[in-house]
Amino acid sequence: MNRGVNGPTAYIIENNDNTTCRFTWLLNVDLKGWLPQYLINSSLATVQLTLAEALRNYLTKLIDLSSSGSSTGDIAT
Repeated sequence: MNRGVNGPTAYIIENNDNTTCRFTWLLNVDLKGWLPQYLINSSLATVQLTLAEALRNYLTKLIDLSSSGSSTGDIAT
């Protein structure tokens, strides 16, 4: 039984300058259920923002550790 289908997905990371980049996430999901599409779209947008914030926090910690000479194993996820 198929509950949903993930279509093509892409992550695009473009360098803006030495300290910033643009992260684009293209996501194609069909949950094949009774939920209205607008509800699915808004929920997925929230999940994407949460993941982007977690990724930003992780990379900030990684940069801080590398500049202090610590091991990347010291990062708590």
